[in-house]
Amino acid sequence: MLIISATLGGYKASLRQQIGRLDAQLDASEQQRDKAHEQELIAASKQSRIMRQLLAGKWYWSQALERMEQMTQASVTLTQLGASATKGTITFRATADGYAAVARQLAAFVAATGVKDVSLRTVKTNPQGVVEFDGELSIDARALIGKQPTPTP
Repeated sequence: MLIISATLGGYKASLRQQIGRLDAQLDASEQQRDKAHEQELIAASKQSRIMRQLLAGKWYWSQALERMEQMTQASVTLTQLGASATKGTITFRATADGYAAVARQLAAFVAATGVKDVSLRTVKTNPQGVVEFDGELSIDARALIGKQPTPTP
């Protein structure tokens, strides 16, 4: 029993020395840490995560303008555009060479992907015989100006 007690006592002392050495190593590591740099890295990581989230929901107004150009009939000239992603609208003012061109333009808007509704506010002929009209498109912002997946070859 005495031998076992002495062996366990020696083992216990050895473990305490190991614990003491490990504690000293931990203290040395703690002293060597650059806490300010660690905080900067943590902040950068958070900013990166936020930027990824923002970019995932980014609106591509250039895409909307391209689609508006594709929808616009040859005899129609858009003279003014306004947009609001929060309201989900695009307002427009345009000119056309006749009422038939206005009707074709409205039909093109209605048929377009991402356009939910078209409201025509005014239509009038100016003294030069050009038809001026304006209105508002209610849009599905995700379909019209949201980020589209890039096709894979």
